[in-house]
Amino acid sequence: MKHLLFLFLLPLCLTVSAQDTLSVEFVDTPPQLRAEDIPRAYKESDQNDLFLRGVYNSIKSPAYAREYGVPTVVGVTYLVDAGGETSIEKTSIFTPEEATKLHVPKEEFITITSQVTCVLRPNGSLPTAVTPPPSQVISEQRLAKANTVLEEAAAASILALPSFLPGSHLGDPVVVRFSRFFSFRTL
Repeated sequence: MKHLLFLFLLPLCLTVSAQDTLSVEFVDTPPQLRAEDIPRAYKESDQNDLFLRGVYNSIKSPAYAREYGVPTVVGVTYLVDAGGETSIEKTSIFTPEEATKLHVPKEEFITITSQVTCVLRPNGSLPTAVTPPPSQVISEQRLAKANTVLEEAAAASILALPSFLPGSHLGDPVVVRFSRFFSFRTL
């Protein structure tokens, strides 16, 4: 009888409480950023605008990717935990053509543009045509490296956001999953 009682109670002893991760659509109160935590946000109150300002304050368009002018869309799925801290769940790379097939709300896309500087001729005139040197021809290896640095840049900008006020469901703080898509383009 002792053994049966032990076998019955063992699963109860081994149970560890875990928080469910909820999609933002299923929370009563989504995680919130505070304007005073984001530089140059002033009295901004719209959460999407605060998020964008926070990302734009910290994103770095990597020189390697700018050099090769690779248009890429990086999908980042991240979590805001019950304490308001962010962590990256996964990142994905999409070509611009693949990204058009995604059924994603417009507000989940973030466009990051960088300008290519044009060097003037010694007489001050613009060159008639800019041809990249042979070393800048895009190969599969260079494309993979450019995509990797863009994934890292997108993830780093999410991690650089200040702590959120945690989301809640039925009055309890919960972990909330978000997805954002970074469209990197060169002008």
